[in-house]
Amino acid sequence: MRRKTRGKFMNIIVLALIASFIYTTINLALNLSQKRAVKRVELIKLEEEKKKTKELQSELDSIGTDAFIENEARARGYIKQNERIYQDINNK
Repeated sequence: MRRKTRGKFMNIIVLALIASFIYTTINLALNLSQKRAVKRVELIKLEEEKKKTKELQSELDSIGTDAFIENEARARGYIKQNERIYQDINNK
């Protein structure tokens, strides 16, 4: 009788360990899936930030060049010496 009780007790322990292992494995798989999704989103954000950084660096590099200064002056209404400005009076 004592052997049967011990055997049943060992079976319960083994089943509990197996159930714990399965639960842990499923939980870890779900966490891994969530972490991969977050990683994909963060990589997309990183690429966007790299693109913005590249654009800003390009803009920063152009500041101080003759073309940049000329464009800024034209945007503020300045013209070059001896330059003629034509206005379309038909299209108001």
